Amino acid sequence: MEVRVLNDISKEDRARVVATAGNLSRFNGNVMECYADRSDYEKNVKLISSIIKMGHESICDHDYFVIALKDVSAIVEQILIEERIASFTIKSRRNVDFKNAGYYVPDFHDEEGNLLKNNDELKNEYRKHMDYLFDSYGKLIQNGIILEDARFVMPYSFNSNIIMGCDAHVLKDLVVKLTKTRLSKIGELKELGEKLRNILHTYSSYYDKKIDSEEVNTNDVIRDKLLEQTHFVKGDYKNVVSSVRLLDYTDNVDEVIIKTLIMKKLGCNSEYANYFYEHYLKKGKLKYDVMKELYNTSFNNLDNNVLKSVNFRFELALSLAVLTHFTRHRTHDPVIPEFTTLTDISQYKIPPSIACDNRILEMFKDVFSKNMEVREYFKDNGVRDEDLVYFLLSGNLVNVTSNIDGATLVHMIRLRLCEKAQWEIKNNVKEMRDEVRKISDVYSSILGPTCEIIGKCFEGRESCGKVKALRNNG
Repeated sequence: MEVRVLNDISKEDRARVVATAGNLSRFNGNVMECYADRSDYEKNVKLISSIIKMGHESICDHDYFVIALKDVSAIVEQILIEERIASFTIKSRRNVDFKNAGYYVPDFHDEEGNLLKNNDELKNEYRKHMDYLFDSYGKLIQNGIILEDARFVMPYSFNSNIIMGCDAHVLKDLVVKLTKTRLSKIGELKELGEKLRNILHTYSSYYDKKIDSEEVNTNDVIRDKLLEQTHFVKGDYKNVVSSVRLLDYTDNVDEVIIKTLIMKKLGCNSEYANYFYEHYLKKGKLKYDVMKELYNTSFNNLDNNVLKSVNFRFELALSLAVLTHFTRHRTHDPVIPEFTTLTDISQYKIPPSIACDNRILEMFKDVFSKNMEVREYFKDNGVRDEDLVYFLLSGNLVNVTSNIDGATLVHMIRLRLCEKAQWEIKNNVKEMRDEVRKISDVYSSILGPTCEIIGKCFEGRESCGKVKALRNNG
């Protein structure tokens, strides 16, 4: 693992910007004068530290980091991208062959965190199994299976490469999460957390005392209390949902959006918006025209807040391969099970390209069966759950719920119903659209790829050509 700051801004310049933000609200002068006044590094650090101690950490949002992470596992990747106020660019497994990417090798501990006496022996067995899994991935490719489907047998130990952008406030939260919570029991996560802490110490040392003051808590009190009250067996996830479920939603979706738009455009109150809607928009085609124009303006984020006035809560089962695609839409709030210790690895997704060939299908199933056997062997040797996370395969399934606002759903479906989208997430967002169509006529009319909704494609040379066919038929 290598972690490096790409925007190498000096600690003095960083502190000066943050201290300016901290001083501005009570400074007798303009912002430029305030910045000019903050030239003493030591005084700036002292000011920032005192403001942080008061709980006003937003000033640290102006201290921004762009960080490269070389050869971290997919476990690290998934934990990181669940941070909603950070940005990520990640090497694609759909377009790049990962056969020679390499993988992470953990040490193996007992439940108390002690290194097992047969650690070296277990690491050798682990390497043999990982080599087998990567070899199986290569064989699928040799048999004509495309990269995005072959990756379903890849273990979550494989090396990923990431560029992450976040401010110092978020970086501090990540450091605490990775070094002082139950996630720190996963050795690789703790190692990353320590490297990120060194970055903060080097560039933004004003956070040192805040991090030191955070208590270490590696226990999951909530889960322990829940397990005490049930007969739930840890790891027994026999209930992944078979289709997308719409669990909850805003009542009268179409009316809420249109009335909110009336209030915004006419500056009127809700009573007048109700009157206007009932007399001029409730019947007829105009509400569909208005909704389509709202779709057009949302491209430039002009009226996205109107679409955000409605919400939908979905439940769906996703493979780990596609979970990253889903999670990376940062404007919704996915609730992801703590799959690192609870995922039932007997449940997995079979790509259609593999299901249609019996010989390859048997090869695929054998990989998952063998993986379960080897993981059980490690479990029988007393290896704790946190060290077993690397036996997760990309095809394993987890249940996910998410609250998605109307603007985010439009954006997700716009991208994921495109013919270029990966098949599993495409199927899921299609089911999401089908569920919304049951409760909405007007809003659901703008749920689709741009070729269907406005007759345009933005994929350039990589366009599938569907937009031309729609125009010719239209």
